[in-house]
Amino acid sequence: MAHPNNGTEIRKVQAYLKGAGAEVNRLGIVPRLPYRHPFDILGLAMVSKVFALSRACLKLLVLNFPDEAFGLSRSMVECATILRYLTAEPDLQYRRSRNFVRFAMADKAFWAHYALEHSTEKEKELEIRRYMEGEGIVADANRIKDGDRPKRTPLRTSQLLWRAGRAGSHIGTLCEAIHRQQGEVGVRRILGVLSLAKKYGAAAVDEACAAALEIGEWNGHWTKSQN
Repeated sequence: MAHPNNGTEIRKVQAYLKGAGAEVNRLGIVPRLPYRHPFDILGLAMVSKVFALSRACLKLLVLNFPDEAFGLSRSMVECATILRYLTAEPDLQYRRSRNFVRFAMADKAFWAHYALEHSTEKEKELEIRRYMEGEGIVADANRIKDGDRPKRTPLRTSQLLWRAGRAGSHIGTLCEAIHRQQGEVGVRRILGVLSLAKKYGAAAVDEACAAALEIGEWNGHWTKSQN
């Protein structure tokens, strides 16, 4: 549980967040055509992400994970910085928004190709390919050939994933997601999640993992302090 002295403040922030969300929903904002007004989509996406991140941070504070909440809160600062940059000069807003979209697509393509390179299971590879097709990402013709792949997940990693699944369903799902996207590079982060479970208890960490999975922010912000 959160520190007794913080409980009142957390409830105040939760109430404020709920009121702000209701006000935004009341406005009924509808974005214009994205190819003509890319900022509309970007701006609404950033606002939506900040609300989700805020709820996750509060959840972590309630579960007495202040350091992890602080780590995740940096993503909110990032969203604010991006919005500040995009809106700072109205005459450049369209060009900056288009450039940001291009960068975001290139970044998404990079990680999709990275996940494809490190995929060791046919089912997961097909899942990644379906995702890439849905996002309009063209497969890299220079990727590693199937014959050069490891035949199976290394034993030590398989054992870690098994331990994660035993610790909690959401812990297992998050660790699988880390391994699916980052391969053996993500082993340290999987160890970080297991370390959190050992330190704070599997039930609390499983709930925190559920929050991280819900908003898609599981790529290391709140596990980094354990690595």
